[in-house]
Amino acid sequence: MLNKSLFNKYITLANINLKQIMIYRFEFMMSIVITPITLLVYYFTWTAIFGNGMMTSTLGYTLTDMISYFVVGMVINHAIYNNVGVDLQNKIMDGSLSADLLKPISPFFVFLIQNITNRAFAFIAEVLPVFFISLLMFKFQLPNMLTLLIFLISLMLSFLLNFMINIMMGLIAFWVKNIRSIQWFWFIIIRLFSGEFLPLEFFGATFITISSFLPFQYIRYSPIRIFIGKLDVYASLNVLFVQAIWIIILILVFQFFWKKAMKQFGAVGG
Repeated sequence: MLNKSLFNKYITLANINLKQIMIYRFEFMMSIVITPITLLVYYFTWTAIFGNGMMTSTLGYTLTDMISYFVVGMVINHAIYNNVGVDLQNKIMDGSLSADLLKPISPFFVFLIQNITNRAFAFIAEVLPVFFISLLMFKFQLPNMLTLLIFLISLMLSFLLNFMINIMMGLIAFWVKNIRSIQWFWFIIIRLFSGEFLPLEFFGATFITISSFLPFQYIRYSPIRIFIGKLDVYASLNVLFVQAIWIIILILVFQFFWKKAMKQFGAVGG
């Protein structure tokens, strides 16, 4: 059973983070302004590619599928965004992690609570507006209730998976002083293999085979396919299972390297 005092600390931390988020609410408002413009760019781009109806399908995706793909992808981007890798790296490099290690709550859980609070606010301020703006602009068909439920569970797992991948990246700062270039390359790889730019089918069979051995497609590509009806219930449930397995694997790997770092290093600069 969770210690009441520790639980209260988590709640206090969440409240503090929420107040910090409100300071930057202008950024959230700007995203609401920019979103319709971005959606229109997607729409006109894919309408041009499909030739205004002359081509009905590309690699199994219709024009409606492609618009839905990028709309849902944008929703997922807002829902799962985090900068935890950079935040952890900064704490390691400036030595402030040393002070965090003395606190009763693990830095891992501090980062996790901060990002959950941040995304909970973003769900109201960014995700829902993006979703409803998209419905008004394109009137795409919503999935049935079962599919929607599976998608929402997959979205939560996607958030955790993306969090674990990024915090793993931050760990590198224990051994490498300047990881900016590595981070940049890493983020491009994640975005490419997660299907942010295009559905994975557009990159060919070899690319899909390589992707099947990596966790990245379960951040965006697979959850999107659940929502737009490209996967049946059985395949969708399998996505949830694989997402959960990858999260467990990454947690275990993180714990291994975290303990190794704690034994061999103090915070760099501390």
